[in-house]
Amino acid sequence: MTPKCLICLAYNHIKSLTDQTKNCQTQQYILFLCLILSMSFLRFLVYGNILVSLAVGFLTFGISNFLGFSDAISYSTCTAFATLMIYNLQRLLRFEDVKQEYSVRHLWIVKHKVLLIILSLIGGAGALLMYLMIGVSNDIYIVISFTLIGFLYAYKGVSKHALRDLPFLKIYLIAFVWTGVSVLWPVFRDGTYSSTSIFIALSVFLYILAATIPFDIRDLIYDDAKKKTIPQQVGVMGSKLIGSFLLIVSVTLLFFIDPNFLFNPFLYLSYIGLLLLILLTKKERKEMYFSGLIDGWIIFLGLMFAYQAFL
Repeated sequence: MTPKCLICLAYNHIKSLTDQTKNCQTQQYILFLCLILSMSFLRFLVYGNILVSLAVGFLTFGISNFLGFSDAISYSTCTAFATLMIYNLQRLLRFEDVKQEYSVRHLWIVKHKVLLIILSLIGGAGALLMYLMIGVSNDIYIVISFTLIGFLYAYKGVSKHALRDLPFLKIYLIAFVWTGVSVLWPVFRDGTYSSTSIFIALSVFLYILAATIPFDIRDLIYDDAKKKTIPQQVGVMGSKLIGSFLLIVSVTLLFFIDPNFLFNPFLYLSYIGLLLLILLTKKERKEMYFSGLIDGWIIFLGLMFAYQAFL
């Protein structure tokens, strides 16, 4: 083989290795870009309060189907849009406070204020449109009441204190509103009152109450001592024990409603999963653990009721 041929072979080999390296670098760049885009989309879902809105919608849908309401889809869509409006409006009402706190979520909110305004408007328009499609009724007073509570939860006004700042009140108010929009409003709207709906309301209230305890553990570094939250009163470990107890009572109530819940796979997923999330909670956890995993996990509770309804 002549020296010229050897040079050609070496050149072709080097060129082949260079092309492979370029292809590998291109693939790595594409994967990295996809990862960045997926993380940005995930933050949009969580910090834009779309995930929590879906959780409320799924919960309303599952419960309404379990109770046999024909307008389950309309109820769930309306509550999902209303949640999108209220949660983003609360972030906007607390915007000045948020600017002084420096978690990843707070920094995202400061950077995307206009987006929160747009999402809040979309939520309000969607909720109003769905409610008008369902038909205005004497439940309008309940709708206004829950909307007002959601607004005053974050609005300080002249008193300089929002409802969330009042001692002992914060997580009980959250659990009450979630129960109100997902259980009490559809029941009142449908006019079907029974012991079953009462037990469901109590069970959901306790489940949501347990799910909010990790958020109070997270907020230990932010909350004023005057708020007297559960973690401030009994500590982190005591709060986890209370949350676990609330879940036990909640799931026990379901068995009084229908013993066949025992054979519902989503029951184990929703309750055991949330129990683990509560027990593994640390105030140092990333925001995605709370607003992503825990809020999102409530979707499984809605799927549990939906699965039970279609058995």
